[in-house]
Amino acid sequence: MQPDAWNTVHALADYYDTMSDLPREQNWILQVLKIAEETGEAAQAVIGLTGTNPRKGLSHTWDDVQAEVADVIITSMVALARMHPDPEEFFTNQLTAKASRALEGTGRLPSQRTQTRIRNSAKAVIIHDGNVLLTRNLWRGRECHFLPGGGQHPGEPLPQAAEREVLEETGLTVTAGQLLWVREWASDPGDFPQDSDLVHRIEIAFHCTLSGSPELTGGHHADSDQIGLEWVSLEKISSLDTLAPHYRNRITALGFGTSEAADYLSSDTGA
Repeated sequence: MQPDAWNTVHALADYYDTMSDLPREQNWILQVLKIAEETGEAAQAVIGLTGTNPRKGLSHTWDDVQAEVADVIITSMVALARMHPDPEEFFTNQLTAKASRALEGTGRLPSQRTQTRIRNSAKAVIIHDGNVLLTRNLWRGRECHFLPGGGQHPGEPLPQAAEREVLEETGLTVTAGQLLWVREWASDPGDFPQDSDLVHRIEIAFHCTLSGSPELTGGHHADSDQIGLEWVSLEKISSLDTLAPHYRNRITALGFGTSEAADYLSSDTGA
């Protein structure tokens, strides 16, 4: 698959999301039904190729069949991108698992963990009335708190990525301001055996200002593992063990006006 293919898929997914006012789960259902529609058109092309419908005869070629199959794949990729926060990684893991079952013992199974994926993630620190906004997620079998935010799109400035992700995940409108922290970490072989790739993530956190009501109504494109939103008191942040330790004391200091200058947080930084 060409490197830019998923970028194009993300652009299509974002476009379709902005064109619909329906709740995200309904959009997902409609997108899956669209896969069924495209599959039906591929089946019709096969019928036209083989001439099994005597009324229509030979009406299609192998090129037509291949084009319809490509439409099924494209529609499926867009569906996955609308439903999953990291469709590339999820798809790769699913493909690896399926190949492992089918090819085990045949000598045809490609070597695993041969590539490291680098991903930029724009994060938002939103403080309002002595509370900081966090998302609640089920991640790798445990409940965690995260700063709202997510992956940067090609050509998208990081502050704009933070603002977009906050709107998608929370429904709130914010303005990204001061750069706060850059956190970098990479997985090692054996950290997450269920993943086929190593992951190298760079999180860039911005101090964001809330515009409008702080009411948490929910976003239109939240991550599939997100289970809630929560305004957490700054007084509780330092002891919140479900939040990455890199952020706890720094968020507290920021909220009480004692924050230091922008900082780089390496993967082995526990403070």
